[in-house]
Amino acid sequence: MGDDLKWIVTVAIGIATVIGGLLMRDRHMLATIRKGDEDALRHSREGDDRLHERINRVRDEYVRRDDHDRSQDALRELLMDIRQGQAELNRRIDQVLTRNGGGGGDRAG
Repeated sequence: MGDDLKWIVTVAIGIATVIGGLLMRDRHMLATIRKGDEDALRHSREGDDRLHERINRVRDEYVRRDDHDRSQDALRELLMDIRQGQAELNRRIDQVLTRNGGGGGDRAG
């Protein structure tokens, strides 16, 4: 019966060693996976931060389309007013010149 007991103890130690090895392997794998997940999450956050920084910079540096269009329309209206004013001024100058004989310069008396 001593040999049978040695055999059972040897098998039990072998099984315990195998189970312990499997547990150690699984813990190591889980730690590796957890580290990989943390690295991936950190890289993702860094990428998101860079993207948000770029979006904020673009938002701050560029003019919105509707603001740009509104500004352009205001400039067009101003230019049209200036042209109309210039045309009116030219018309008045022409009237004054035709009333005064059209010629310029000094008249010697």
